[in-house]
Amino acid sequence: MDLSGFADATGEHVFHVTSDGHVHQLYYNNHNWVDQDLTGGAIHDPPETSAVPLAWPQSALSSFFDATGEHVFYLTTDGHVHQLYYDHHNWHDQDLTGAVDGPRAYIAGTLPSFFDATGEHVFYVGLHWHVHHLHYDQNHWVDQDVTKAAGAPPTVSGSKLSGFADATGKHVSYQAADAHIHQLWYDNQNWVDQDLTGNAIHDPPETSAGPAPGWPLSSFADATGE
Repeated sequence: MDLSGFADATGEHVFHVTSDGHVHQLYYNNHNWVDQDLTGGAIHDPPETSAVPLAWPQSALSSFFDATGEHVFYLTTDGHVHQLYYDHHNWHDQDLTGAVDGPRAYIAGTLPSFFDATGEHVFYVGLHWHVHHLHYDQNHWVDQDVTKAAGAPPTVSGSKLSGFADATGKHVSYQAADAHIHQLWYDNQNWVDQDLTGNAIHDPPETSAGPAPGWPLSSFADATGE
């Protein structure tokens, strides 16, 4: 089971997927913990059908909050990326893949997401092993094949993703077929591919072996660097 969560002015929030494919929120309202079935209670925005979209029971989750509300991302069994979005009044379910007519996701993949001054961002691996970027630019959602944009190698089958934004741009890391960790870096002008494994200084003791495919990745930025 994957979990995601955050705290904001309204309280504490933890999200998970139940065995029936519903996304639930455990929400502390500063008095009590409350369970909410977000899938069952959400307003389903176009281009969705009347059918309630169910999460893949082992779907990855990611979440954040910003000035527009609370955001939770998950994968359905048909490989679509969905957003559950709380607009300060109601929860809405949005089929982001359907909205941009984008490629289906590898459903066992991860969904790093964040917001910055340019909008809201969520990343996933497509079935052709390219990293895709779903970006809300304050007006509409757009799909970008960032592997193609950067001229980068595809991910290895089963690669996880990790991502963040800082003053230098946007960063998404993944594992390529040669077991090297690559970073796709948006330098505020272009997407650039960086072979982090190949370019790093290797402290002893070091072997030539890379991580096994499918192991999780994690990343961040602080005052000392990335």
